[in-house]
Amino acid sequence: MREADRSSVTEVARKHKVSEQTIYVWRRRFGKLEPADVKRLRELEAENAKLKRMVAEREMAIETLKEINGENGELAGPKGPGSHGDGTRAFPAPSLRAD
Repeated sequence: MREADRSSVTEVARKHKVSEQTIYVWRRRFGKLEPADVKRLRELEAENAKLKRMVAEREMAIETLKEINGENGELAGPKGPGSHGDGTRAFPAPSLRAD
């Protein structure tokens, strides 16, 4: 971006194989950031990526546990009032039909 401040946007865009519009978008988005701000932004992006990986791993673990429970003969059905614990219900679920 600093390079585009010193010479024409067209030349810089051609040199780095991006469109002129990309240079303008970057300038509008990052032009007022100081080096400390850029460093902090990178740190936040790295932390965000780490957190996303952790969430994905947790979701995989949950799915694995669900599959294991299903293989042991346990159904993942409701376990509340009216349930036999095996996925069947003592009475049918109420209908929402307006008869």
